[in-house]
Amino acid sequence: ASNAALLLYDFCVDLGFPIMVAGHTTDFGSKVILEVMAAFQKVDKQDRYRICNAKALYGNRDGTALNYMLSELKKRPEEIKLLFIISDGLPSDYFSGEDGVAHLQAVLADAQKSGVLTFAAALDEDIPQLREIYGENMFEMTDLARMPRTLLNVIKRFVK
Repeated sequence: ASNAALLLYDFCVDLGFPIMVAGHTTDFGSKVILEVMAAFQKVDKQDRYRICNAKALYGNRDGTALNYMLSELKKRPEEIKLLFIISDGLPSDYFSGEDGVAHLQAVLADAQKSGVLTFAAALDEDIPQLREIYGENMFEMTDLARMPRTLLNVIKRFVK
């Protein structure tokens, strides 16, 4: 996931697109820990190190993290807003798996209603379930060598 985030970061920085990179995990008490590794306001020489140093602890609450990212995107002035999710599994730190999926789908519906285009890059054996959640905007990224071309094709659909 860190390598995929770094590829996405470099892709956007090289093209001059504003980018924010954040990661999340939960601690043993299901508290969400969200770390912004690269902020919209500036490109920092330490961004790449923070992205590469990302660590997972226990589980994840994808809906909570995406809700934060969506609130940040809603503040942005750009006409086209893309939210890329790099997922290495299903939302896992909820009362049940169904609760996690329902929360995530509610946030995705809010993103769509707000005009934020969401895409998910899936990285592991949960790909079939993630495809059910994200639909046609999910692409498999088990082969990171294909990621730059995939990103370029996604961007070309929206940037004229």
